[in-house]
Amino acid sequence: MEWIAKIILKYRIVFLVLIGLLTGLFGYYAIKCKTDNSIEVWLKHNDPKLDYYYDFIDKFGDDEFLIIALDGDDLFTGKKIKLINDIATRLESIKGVRSVMSLASVYKDKLSAPYFKEVLKSNRARSVIEVFKEKILDDPMYINNVVSTDGETTAIIATVAKGSPESRVKLVKETREILRVVEIENNNGSSQPVLRKGMGKVNDPQKGFFLAGPSIVNTELDRMSQKDMRTFTPVMFAVAFVILVVLFKNISGVLIPAITISINIMWTVGLFVIFDNKMNMVSGMLIPLIFVISLATTVHILNRFYQEVKLSGDRRESIQKTVKYICVPCFLMCVTTSIGFLSLIASDVTPVKTTGIFMAAGIMMSFFVCITLVPGMLSLFPGWMSRPFMNIHKERGSSNKEFLGIYGFIGKFVKNNTIYIFVLSLVSVGIAIYGITKIEAESSIFESFPESSEIARSTEHIEQKLMGLIPMDIVIDAGNMGGIFQPDVLVKIEKLQDYLKGIPEVTKSVSVADYVKYLNKLLNKDNPDSQVITKDKAIDYVKLASLHGDSIVKSLYTEDHNEGRVSVRMQNVGSSRYKSIVNDIEGFIKVNFPLSVGCTITGIISLIMDMQGYLIESQIKTFTLAFVMIFICIALLLKSARIGMMSMIPNLIPIAITLGVMGYVGVNLDVATIMIASVAIGISVDDTIHFLYRFKEEFKKDRDHYLAIQRTLSGVGRALIFTTIVATCGFLVFCLSNFKAIQYFGLLTGITMVSAIVAVLLILPSCILLFKPRF
Repeated sequence: MEWIAKIILKYRIVFLVLIGLLTGLFGYYAIKCKTDNSIEVWLKHNDPKLDYYYDFIDKFGDDEFLIIALDGDDLFTGKKIKLINDIATRLESIKGVRSVMSLASVYKDKLSAPYFKEVLKSNRARSVIEVFKEKILDDPMYINNVVSTDGETTAIIATVAKGSPESRVKLVKETREILRVVEIENNNGSSQPVLRKGMGKVNDPQKGFFLAGPSIVNTELDRMSQKDMRTFTPVMFAVAFVILVVLFKNISGVLIPAITISINIMWTVGLFVIFDNKMNMVSGMLIPLIFVISLATTVHILNRFYQEVKLSGDRRESIQKTVKYICVPCFLMCVTTSIGFLSLIASDVTPVKTTGIFMAAGIMMSFFVCITLVPGMLSLFPGWMSRPFMNIHKERGSSNKEFLGIYGFIGKFVKNNTIYIFVLSLVSVGIAIYGITKIEAESSIFESFPESSEIARSTEHIEQKLMGLIPMDIVIDAGNMGGIFQPDVLVKIEKLQDYLKGIPEVTKSVSVADYVKYLNKLLNKDNPDSQVITKDKAIDYVKLASLHGDSIVKSLYTEDHNEGRVSVRMQNVGSSRYKSIVNDIEGFIKVNFPLSVGCTITGIISLIMDMQGYLIESQIKTFTLAFVMIFICIALLLKSARIGMMSMIPNLIPIAITLGVMGYVGVNLDVATIMIASVAIGISVDDTIHFLYRFKEEFKKDRDHYLAIQRTLSGVGRALIFTTIVATCGFLVFCLSNFKAIQYFGLLTGITMVSAIVAVLLILPSCILLFKPRF
């Protein structure tokens, strides 16, 4: 590899200028990076269920909504109705809001309805609002929808058109501003307003307003992702600074990694944006991951350079030797890590797949930057920037003093306990495998938020008082024009809704059958003979409801009256329970609905929950692909399939331990933790490559396995330990994330890194001494 070293040094200025120009290009795009955590982002592309859902939207209208909830024992007063009407009216003026339903709008609709006017005539002694309260609290259409059963919580429900992340942010911001202004006006400046301006200051668990719904969830996910990216980078730079100062104790050892890391981050993010991608809570990990890997590569290069300088004292010669000896292992390190990430392309979770592709590309670009930029900067930096290493006397040969200290102790310990270490590692794997069997695939949108977050508290409050916020729709296709209003079909829908009432997590379901039954009973209560429902009568009832006081009904059937939907609201449940509920509903439909009537369960949440079905499948596919590709790379590097297989032992053990911890602790497999196995094997194998490549070099000297292990530990042990510390601290920074899944990912990957260094320093040497491979 001397020719590569000579080219890098000869054309270092060219490389520096090229890197500078590309950094400017990628940096230009990197600053344009945007965030999008829309629910659609997580869906499997080209999914027939997704196509059906979009068709459903075209037929029945948008199902994304925003809810403003309000508590009070004075909701049915003129003052509070006026306040609600003020909010609803202003909300309707926001771009993207399709319609708004509230206690005030229902009040206005009822006042204009002929039936309600007749009711008022018969209750002249009572106030209009008092009669309205009695009627609406007796109306199943509005209970646990617009108003709670006890009449002390109400909801303003805005149906929202699907839009871009920017439009959602604007929508939520304007909604919060409306609440702030309305509250100030309502208080007439006499007291401090309950609501405070700001994205996270509106919801109050005791008083004021509560905001929830998909629009709020999407906006909060975006805000939290952006907050993560703003938090991760400076914290990681601070941690890296401390570690680099301790490791190298000079300016170049701190400055060069900082420069290379910054450039690599800009290159990766810039490339990500060039291909029209947006950050989400998974792809947001690109920056910290590139940070960790770039730092590890740079540390290995600098560590070898300082070792060569200590021996020769000649900077130029040391740079050439560094590139010569470090180029191949660093390249293989980046290739195997890239393979680990690239294996994620087999995943059916789109953000995971995209993150894997661009991480792999970013890692290989980082190798080019590190292997050209670091030697170039070392050759241009003055010698004093590398002190105190420049002042250390030369050390020649390999005397027994190299085997003293921590690395000498490790080598002797391994030699004296080879069998015990190997057996203990197998026992550890066995225990871990039992834990792996306990891992469950589980995903929940609301689990992304900390329990103390305001969106979580608002969601819980609204679900307790009013309704569940997880929408699900059951589309009934009668198969003929006007068929949805056939009496037998209406009876089937009514039975389905009765069945839904028996499911604890279902808080509300609404269909045309509700309106037909309610109005038929209301209009014919004095004439039992007229209560027989016909198709024409059913159609007249929903038209009457639509014209006189009920806006919901219009969204429950198609214009040709061929299809209708049962709109269901559920409480927050995990994907396993949701899947169980859906299976039960499908079983009921299969038994109770004729084959001529089609029933399809759809909705955006339904599609999200379907991810559970392929989370485990994706884990198996991505890990298998990563394992096979990495094994091939190592086998080619060492020119031995037997040695390649032996080298995989210390890499599988940390992964088994990590997955075992997941099972024992109860961390579920979700969109973030699904990446752990593939990412872990890609990163943990880095230490193995550096160890084996150096061991191969040392083994050639005297063909003595033990002495080669001792010299290898003395040569790369320090770099391996410090890169592990850097990587572990880097991954533990993920624990600062706002998302639980990312917190678990960081913690578990940190455990993998610690397990990996133990495996490389103890188990790998034990395997070498036990199997005595001939390199």
